[in-house]
Amino acid sequence: MRNYENLVIVKPTLTTEETLASIAAIEEVITSNGGEIATTDSMGMRKLAYPIDKNERGYFHVIYYTIAPSAITEIERRFRINEELLRFVTIKYDSN
Repeated sequence: MRNYENLVIVKPTLTTEETLASIAAIEEVITSNGGEIATTDSMGMRKLAYPIDKNERGYFHVIYYTIAPSAITEIERRFRINEELLRFVTIKYDSN
């Protein structure tokens, strides 16, 4: 098991309830693949450095979790399919 961090940017056109449901679905993807979520950090709505799909803003959410390295490809595949996400990045880090 390794430690990972995911930063996801959700579309700003969603309502608050839809955004929370989208974040819950993202966390469900991680836990359904055997991951254990350590903590999350909701950074809120922020301005993007450049427009993505004509969106100037996005809802930023960071998830810290532990999972087997073989499950990362499936998680990233499911993130690519999700049309509510503008961008995501997966980072492996040491717990130190």
